[in-house]
Amino acid sequence: MIEPVSFYDTTKMAPPFSITDMNEDLPSTFGDEDALLSLDPSSDMFSTSRTETVNTTIPSSPSSDMQSLANSMRTSELRKPKTTVAIALHYQQDNSAGSIKGNLDFASMGLIGRETEVSTLRYCLANLMATDSSSDSDGSNETGPFKELVFIKGQSGVGKSSVARTVEQDLKQEERSNSNYNGLFIDAKFDMNTMDEPYSGISKIFDKICRKIKEVKQESIPEIQQALKDGLGKELRLLMHLLPELKSLMADDDSQSTKSSFDIDAFESGTDQLRYAFRVLARVFGAVFSPLVIFFDDLQWADMSSLQVLDYLISDTQNPNAMMIIGSYRSEEVNENSLLFNKIVAFREKATKFHFHVTEMEIKAFDAATVEKIIATTLTPETMEQGVRLALICIKRTLGNPFFVFEFLKMLHHEGLLAYNLSSQRWTWDMEKIEDATMSTANVVALLHNRMKKLPNQVQILLQVAAYFGSSFYEPTLDMVWDHHGRRLVGAKIDKVSKLLPGVVQDDFLEPFGENHYRWVHDKVQEAALCLTGKHRESFQLDIGTTLYYCLDKEHLEDDLFNVVDLINRGNVNKRSEFALANMRAAKKARSISAFESGAKYAAHGIEILDESTKWTENRQLALQLYTIGAEMNLVAGNIVAAEEYCEVVLGRSELSTMETLPLKMVRAKALSTMELKFDEALEYCLKLLREIGCKLTWPRSLVPVQALTMVLRTIKKLEKVPEGSFETMTVIKDKRQKAVASLLSMILYISYHSGNIHLSFVCICKLVEMTLQHGINEFSAKSIASIGIILIVLNKDPAKAEEYGNIALSMLAKFGRMRSGETTYLTYAHVMAWFRPLETCSAPMIDGYKKALRAGETEFALWNLLSYVAMVPYILGKPLEQILQECPKAMIQFEEAASAVHVLDMRVLMQMLSNLSDPSCPDPSKLEGEIFSKVHDDEKEAKVHLAISHFAEGELLLFQGDYVAAADRAINLGEVHTELVPGIYTIMIETFHRAVVLYAAALKTKKKKYRVHAKKVRKKVSGWAKAGNPNVEYFDLFLTAEQLALDKKLDEAQPKYKSAIRLATRSGHLHHAGLLNERYADFLLALRSNVEESKRALKISIKWYKDWGATRKVKALESKLSELEK
Repeated sequence: MIEPVSFYDTTKMAPPFSITDMNEDLPSTFGDEDALLSLDPSSDMFSTSRTETVNTTIPSSPSSDMQSLANSMRTSELRKPKTTVAIALHYQQDNSAGSIKGNLDFASMGLIGRETEVSTLRYCLANLMATDSSSDSDGSNETGPFKELVFIKGQSGVGKSSVARTVEQDLKQEERSNSNYNGLFIDAKFDMNTMDEPYSGISKIFDKICRKIKEVKQESIPEIQQALKDGLGKELRLLMHLLPELKSLMADDDSQSTKSSFDIDAFESGTDQLRYAFRVLARVFGAVFSPLVIFFDDLQWADMSSLQVLDYLISDTQNPNAMMIIGSYRSEEVNENSLLFNKIVAFREKATKFHFHVTEMEIKAFDAATVEKIIATTLTPETMEQGVRLALICIKRTLGNPFFVFEFLKMLHHEGLLAYNLSSQRWTWDMEKIEDATMSTANVVALLHNRMKKLPNQVQILLQVAAYFGSSFYEPTLDMVWDHHGRRLVGAKIDKVSKLLPGVVQDDFLEPFGENHYRWVHDKVQEAALCLTGKHRESFQLDIGTTLYYCLDKEHLEDDLFNVVDLINRGNVNKRSEFALANMRAAKKARSISAFESGAKYAAHGIEILDESTKWTENRQLALQLYTIGAEMNLVAGNIVAAEEYCEVVLGRSELSTMETLPLKMVRAKALSTMELKFDEALEYCLKLLREIGCKLTWPRSLVPVQALTMVLRTIKKLEKVPEGSFETMTVIKDKRQKAVASLLSMILYISYHSGNIHLSFVCICKLVEMTLQHGINEFSAKSIASIGIILIVLNKDPAKAEEYGNIALSMLAKFGRMRSGETTYLTYAHVMAWFRPLETCSAPMIDGYKKALRAGETEFALWNLLSYVAMVPYILGKPLEQILQECPKAMIQFEEAASAVHVLDMRVLMQMLSNLSDPSCPDPSKLEGEIFSKVHDDEKEAKVHLAISHFAEGELLLFQGDYVAAADRAINLGEVHTELVPGIYTIMIETFHRAVVLYAAALKTKKKKYRVHAKKVRKKVSGWAKAGNPNVEYFDLFLTAEQLALDKKLDEAQPKYKSAIRLATRSGHLHHAGLLNERYADFLLALRSNVEESKRALKISIKWYKDWGATRKVKALESKLSELEK
């Protein structure tokens, strides 16, 4: 028999039916049959304002028919089911004793009347399990989503949490019937007292999962540790800093306890790091527990950081594990201006794109008819009128709120206004007395407050203290504060906490959970306890906060730092530098976990606490740190005005040195460049800063190109003199000035490149390399040395040295860890190694660079690595078009999530190009326009990389359309634009080769000199690459040589060159070039050798390769040409 479900005691909740038996009707009785209320689903109390309905018939098991059920039930991505509202009170009989208990017992009452909401949750869970099951069958799921997002709203006390927790019992029921089942329900509650604490609910969730793993998955811990290390590397420390239980879970792994050999304060990349870290954590835990159901209670109190992590988890399209997130919130505290409301709107809009479902439901309060039926069934009044009158009073005093109704009836019972007559075996009451006694009852908090006021004084004060610990607390921590302040607060001898807590639990204010942990039975009870403090609230909080601050050991204080500092800040804190220091510690911790808004608040509190008269004398360094963190955090959070205000205060202090004010000046420089995009102004400002700290960089503008080239050659000579292996033994620079110079040089490099000042960027690269040689490794060393290799490629000088510098950069990454690893990897492989190694071998490092960049928060270069891996490199290698097109949308999701307009547009350009090449219905395949990309909406048309990719795509379409003359004219007109826009990039090779192909084709067709001249010039460049040992252009060179020989009428020499080039292209598996080279060879055989049969044979081979490539329109054009030849 299924256990009764308590609406009041949610920890004992069990579902009316299980997942494995969903076909059965809800049982009609729980406990005593006569004491239950039978409700008609067609009655008015079941109706809501919803216009959409959901079929809540659930299949008997989560088997193959679940997917068809999910498909048939889904009316839209956003499902809003009708709401059922009804709950019955239950008066428990003790049949074994033959007597009747004389008190109200709500704990044994069943959850009745929420059938529709429970069924909707079960539908979501069934759908989740169905898609998970379909994925398990073949290892992938291309269409079915793995995630469900459910929002339950309603007023406080209507039973949102109780409904949500029915899923927990469903999972337990499934586990009992299936020993291999690994589902997990985990919950956390946001607290009104910890709204400023970043990631408060998130940290609770993941800490609970860690504890669960240690409880039931001991054998899996080594595997989990390894998976987290592999997925996160050194960034695992970022999460361990936030999650104490994760630190404990990884305790056996000594490698995570040591610090990185390279410490970078790159706060601007923190958000992306944390997004990646939480997603990896969820993927690893999701592989251990599946489905993983997470319930966030009281989302209206969630901080911005927690809501952002919720977004990260639900929108993670790379997580293959089944996940369901349920969030409940108070409807009366969320409106159109609230953060949560707008977040929910955003979830609705992105659900389809990110492959998750959104379900929303609202739980209503009781109406008068419902309360009347409850009273009639449970209290059995002597007359109907008596029951109706009591119901009306309940509605009037509680507005039908279920929790309020229960508390109101409890109050009547405690006050003796509701009594049980043993002789008549009925509850009795006097309506007039109840009316008079409850006239002043305003709300449930007042009811609870009045009940608490009747408790012993020390119990009242204990409840007040406990209320400030949040929705739950650890008994030893409460005991610590009680020992320090209890006697003073009570004013008399006090009992131990361990003696007082059982009575509080008996009175239904608190409930135990876990070992030595307690929580409030409802947040309204906590609110009532807080009201007991009255005007002493500030002193209470300060006393508790200071006690914890001084008495907690270092490790536990670090774990609870946000909560402790919040208590101090909410108290009437004195101007004490030690509390300003506490706020600075909290601000730094918030910064380290990318909680920028919280970091800004802690910095502001710290500044406010400092005494204005001694701020810049006795506490100068502390004030500087607080102002700097405040400026940094506000800038990253987008509050440019606030950041500038902090800068003005510090920069206006004449007594501060240049190095002391430099961090604030860097903030101002970042604002000008990355936020306001005022590159010219930012460049001048940064150059001025460099001069201030003793580093001159520029010369008269007319001399910059000459000096830049001179510096490059001088730097290369210095590098040549460095003994082999020296870079691996270099030390990391510690000098603050040198680190500042390196940061400024990197910023100037970024600004000068984006503003088109390429020579100044060369100068910055050389300066960074020289700093490395002179002072040691800095954050930008590997990147700058790789860039020297790129410069050598661009200048076409000493390619062997370029490869050597690429290898040095990669070895530095391996040695020193996070040194712009994603950026360096991309630059090294895309701009250097691709010129010396087969491009196929550069693809895997790019996906590795993508992962490294995500870990380090280098989103821009993570996405460049991904774009190359998914689209550009496969295209250059001639992979099937359809295969590439299938992968592109997955990458596009990440580009859109990162809000990177350039990456989104570049991917659209490539997808439009691929679509034009493969879609036979495309109206004008040579034009880069269509459903995917339109130049009308091209907002990034001036971005250099985007221009390069657009030019590339346009050229490809003209080439494979076969309009060689138009393509050749365009090639002459654009010249080396692609090379100039993206110096050294691997796409230059194929772009240059294809320019030569169309130029030779136009020269052979028209006999015009201009095409011959330009073709020969381009071929010379390709030939130079081949002679330098570039393996990617070997058959390019052979083929262009054949074309030149054909143009020179050396047909006998040309023919074997054609064949050799075709053979190499075919062996390489480059489908597009196997088709293209055979097509051009067919033209050669027909036009210059008049060999129709051999030409037809070559054309057939070309068609075969184009067909394998997926160029349908090209195939049809060549088939038509072949038909003409065969006539």
